Amino acid sequence: MPKFQARLAMSVCCLAMIGLILGTAPQSIILFLASGLALTYIIRTRKSDFSWALWASRPDEAKAFILFAAFLIWNVCSTLLNPANPNGLLLSYLVTGSAVILVPPLWAYCWRSQTRSPAFWSRLSTGLLIVWTLVAISQAIIGWQIEGSHMVFDPHFRRSRGFYSHPLTFAYVLLVIWPFFLLDALRNLRSGKAWFKLALIALMVMLSGSRAAQLLLILSLLVSVFRFLKGSQRGLALLLLGVLVAGVALSDNPISRRFLLLTSAQDPDRYSEYPDDRLAFWHAFSVMIEERPLLGHGLRLDKTYRLPYYRKIGLGSFKKPYEAHNQLIQILAEGGVIGLSLFAAWLFYLMRSLKMKDPHDQFLLVLTLSIFLIGGLTQNAFHDFEVRYALILMLSLARARTQLLPR
Repeated sequence: MPKFQARLAMSVCCLAMIGLILGTAPQSIILFLASGLALTYIIRTRKSDFSWALWASRPDEAKAFILFAAFLIWNVCSTLLNPANPNGLLLSYLVTGSAVILVPPLWAYCWRSQTRSPAFWSRLSTGLLIVWTLVAISQAIIGWQIEGSHMVFDPHFRRSRGFYSHPLTFAYVLLVIWPFFLLDALRNLRSGKAWFKLALIALMVMLSGSRAAQLLLILSLLVSVFRFLKGSQRGLALLLLGVLVAGVALSDNPISRRFLLLTSAQDPDRYSEYPDDRLAFWHAFSVMIEERPLLGHGLRLDKTYRLPYYRKIGLGSFKKPYEAHNQLIQILAEGGVIGLSLFAAWLFYLMRSLKMKDPHDQFLLVLTLSIFLIGGLTQNAFHDFEVRYALILMLSLARARTQLLPR
C-alpha cells in the first residue's frame, strides 16, 4: 500500500479515537472530517472489496440500514404531523442521525486497511485514557466544567463529566467502551497495561457519580467473570470484587453516600414526592404517550412542550420538568408505537448482521449493545450525541472484524 494511502487510513482511525474524549462540537467536526478522509481513501484505493462495507449483498445488514433510515424519516414525519410541535432543526436531526448507519462502514474499511501495529493503538488508547482520567480527577477535586466556550468553576458540584455536557453522558459513554477493555483484560490476565486501562475507566465511572452506571459496570463485570474465568481464577476474581464492593459500601465515601441517599428523605437531588424523580418524568411522559400512542409527538419536545403534561400530574412548579430519562419511553413519546417498533427492529437486525468468527468477540458485541439498551432505561442515552459517537466507534470496530468473514 502506498505511504500516502496508509497514512490516510491511519489518520481516520486516530481522529476517530481522539474524538471520543472530546465534546459535541469537536466530535461533530471530527465525524465529518474523518468520514471525508475515509471516503477519499476508498476512492483512491478503488478496491472492489469495499462492497463488504456496504449492505448490497448482505440481507440482514440491508434490513438494518433500511429500518434505521425509516426510523429517522418516520420521526420527521411524526413531527410534521403534530401541529403543536415547533418542527425545528429537522435537517440537522437527519444529518446527525444518519451518521449511525453511514459512518461505521467508512471507518471500518480504514480500520481493516491500516497497517500500524496493535502496540501503537494500545499506546494511543492508554494515553487518551490517562488524559481523560486526569481531567475527571481534577473536576472531582476543584469542580470545573466546560459550558459553551467557557470554563466554569462550581465547588458544590464535583461530579466528573470530562468535556461532555453532563456527568450521566460521561458515564454512559464510558459504559459503551467498557466491554472492549474488559474483554482485553480478561483475555490477557497477566497484562498490567490492560488492567490499568480497565481501572482508569472504572475510576471515571465512579467519579461521574452515576449510581445506575456504577451498578451496570459491576453487573457486566460479574457476567464477564462467569463467561471467561474458570475454577480458582473465577473464585479469586469474585472474592476480590466482593471485598472491593463491601469496602466501598461499608465505608464513608462519596459513592456510598450517594447510594444511601436513595433511601433518605433528604436527597438533595430529589425535587418531587416520588421515590426517584425519574418516576415523575416517566409519569408525565406516560400522559403524553396516551395522547398520541401510534404516531407520537415528534422531535424536539422542549421544556415549553413538556410543561403542560407535568401540570396534568400536579407538578406544574416542578424544578426538573426534564425529558423522559429513558430512551425507550422517549422514543415512544416522539415516534409512537411505529417509531419504537422501527428502532427495535433495527437493533434486532443489527445484532444478526454482525456475526464474529471468535465467540469472545461476539460476546463483546452482545455485551456492548446490552449495556447500551439497559443503561438507556435510566437515561436518554441514544439522544446524546456523545453516546451516539461512542456507539459509532464501537460499531466500526465490530464491522472491521466482520468484514473478514466470508458470507
